[in-house]
Amino acid sequence: NTAKSEVVHFNSLGSNLPVFKIGSDTLAHKDSFKYLGMMFYRILNMAKSAENACRAMLTSAYRIRQFACEHTLADRPHASLWLAKTYVVPAGMYASQIWGTGFMQTGKEFSSALQTLHLNFLKGSLGVKRATTNWAVLRECGHQPLQYYWFRAAVKLYNSMLGTNSNTLRRVVQADLKLRFKDKKCWTAQLVQAFQGLRKSDIYEQAVRTGGAISINDFTADLRHRLQGVWREAESVDPRGNNNKLATYQAWFATPFPCNTRSYVPLPWYLFLDLPKQVVRNVSRFRLRAHTLRVESAVWQDETLICDRCPCNQAQDEAHVLFNCTDEQVCSLRCQYKMLFEPFAEDFSETQPFLLHQVDTQIISRFLDQRNTKLFFFISKIMDLFLAG
Repeated sequence: NTAKSEVVHFNSLGSNLPVFKIGSDTLAHKDSFKYLGMMFYRILNMAKSAENACRAMLTSAYRIRQFACEHTLADRPHASLWLAKTYVVPAGMYASQIWGTGFMQTGKEFSSALQTLHLNFLKGSLGVKRATTNWAVLRECGHQPLQYYWFRAAVKLYNSMLGTNSNTLRRVVQADLKLRFKDKKCWTAQLVQAFQGLRKSDIYEQAVRTGGAISINDFTADLRHRLQGVWREAESVDPRGNNNKLATYQAWFATPFPCNTRSYVPLPWYLFLDLPKQVVRNVSRFRLRAHTLRVESAVWQDETLICDRCPCNQAQDEAHVLFNCTDEQVCSLRCQYKMLFEPFAEDFSETQPFLLHQVDTQIISRFLDQRNTKLFFFISKIMDLFLAG
């Protein structure tokens, strides 16, 4: 069928290209074509092939939002976040075993347009701004970077090719292994490079070079450990001594990683509750430092970190507005929600009610871990108060 047949000249830089005909019909010349759902471009640009999946991911995200509205789930973020794992993430995985190797190295977790779309959906579900820290958003939503799924899929494809009954496919893999010494953009070269930073990287590299299988269970646990490295680094940073968003989130807000490396990070409790949308948004902004407290606004405005609502001469961060700010309206809110502070009565100042002698990470974590829905209304009102001020 000449009307459906097209020609692509791969890696042809000149303009003098041959013309193909079938009978008297000239076949159309194109820059790309789709085969089994994957887009192949004239210059073999795998990043462009990845972008071909953007439309499917956007469609999945739209259908989830539509479903949430139709079933009155717009105020229940956990439902949308769970559906995203079922529909949005798989939509961004089609043929990722082939085109995804360029995004599997350490430091390239957020370099793909697909990962940007994934994060935009998560941030939209929480109601936080696009500039919110990506790592904290993923952990707050219980999601992994797409790199996790792409890398695992590539290793599974490699293992399956070892036992293939296709002589052609085996020869392609062998040729690609030889090509990696000359071209760092070939599939096996990028796969081997992506192993860097894994605890058993030498074992995985040797397996690819010699044609041995890779234990998918060991590899998955190893990959999760590498992705969690950003949080191990954050643990060593003082959240009050350094204006570090990841350190603050890790110390005060983050849900602990499960002991079982195969388990997913559980969602924070407030995302399961039937709370007003504005309350969920304010709590998310507070936890992810996507607010306008001075500890954040001073980064992009020419102003000091010091609180402008009280004379205490302290940095206006999350701990300060919860426990130390002496502003009259803030103190009134603490009195209104005194049941939240009663478990910490022994730490209060004797002269000023609901003001802590010394705020430390343990007290902040215990306070924010309370299973009391009033906590989230208190945080929301604090946010509204400082936003209005």
